[in-house]
Amino acid sequence: PFVGLDPLGIDDFTQLLLKKRQAGAAILMSTHILSSAEHYCDRFIFLHEGEIKAQGTLLEIRQRFNKADASLDELYVDLVRGQSHDL
Repeated sequence: PFVGLDPLGIDDFTQLLLKKRQAGAAILMSTHILSSAEHYCDRFIFLHEGEIKAQGTLLEIRQRFNKADASLDELYVDLVRGQSHDL
């Protein structure tokens, strides 16, 4: 969601996202930049080859992969490379 925005635009946009989130709004974000998703989202869906492979909170996905400290990037790479079971 940040492609094409300068740092000030990104800051304005993220402040708006956080304000809406605090007001109870649901926000749907589609991105390949999982570090951004990890920072701003409460729940995640991993898609691979058109199929849902994992979904849940970061804690839930970490528990399913048995990787308590893994980032979303690490979890997704493990999933795609077949190091963990499809969920």
